[in-house]
Amino acid sequence: MGRFQVEAETESRGARGTRWWVAAAAGALLASSGCATCKTPPPFFVTLEADHSANTGAATRVLILQLKATDALTQADFNTLRKDPAGTLAETMVGQPTEMWVNAGEVETKWIPRDKDARFVAAVAIYQAPGQKWWSTHKMKPVSGFSLQCREVAVESFAGRRPYSSEEQMRFYLGRSEISTDEAPPPADKDQPKESARKAPPRPEHGA
Repeated sequence: MGRFQVEAETESRGARGTRWWVAAAAGALLASSGCATCKTPPPFFVTLEADHSANTGAATRVLILQLKATDALTQADFNTLRKDPAGTLAETMVGQPTEMWVNAGEVETKWIPRDKDARFVAAVAIYQAPGQKWWSTHKMKPVSGFSLQCREVAVESFAGRRPYSSEEQMRFYLGRSEISTDEAPPPADKDQPKESARKAPPRPEHGA
């Protein structure tokens, strides 16, 4: 009986050792692959560029929403969403909505704190007479938990500067009654919007 007990204890220690080795190997693989999610991602930069005809020439209120998924957004009703984004999008929305305003023919920008669970940014344009595309989305790049960017930085420290190429940024174009993003062709317009107190970056003309 003593011999059997010794063998059983040896097998038990061997099993624990194997489990520890597997867990350590998995952790090392996760670290090397950079798949760990960053808990303190840096802010992202939003640009709104409004056509001169946007919202019939009136200023447009735009809600910037951070989402884990876009399925609830694609099925949302315009009036319901603009009145109650959190209730409409439920668990697919993270963080708090950010409100921006942009005048027709102008450009507005803003740094926004990023939620650690955000995978998409949605811009919802509150038009007086919305078209079929009153929202547009941008898919965010993941930030590795092992990246140098993964550190808590106050959004106020980004104020007044343009984003670097390595930083998350997106541009939304507002037409007369629809909005699109830099991942899709911008709405056609005759005049280039201007940016208050600073020059907006030029946008290439189609067919040039």
